Amino acid sequence: MAEVMKRVQQSDSKELLVVIKTGNHGSIDAVSRAVEQVFE
Repeated sequence: MAEVMKRVQQSDSKELLVVIKTGNHGSIDAVSRAVEQVFE
């Protein structure tokens, strides 16, 4: 999860940060997939 946060911070993607902060804490896999799509 630290790697996900690091990549989100580097991208300065406030929308993703909102998703992570307000999203389901149990959906880390979903968050990771979303981040991977953004960085492809």
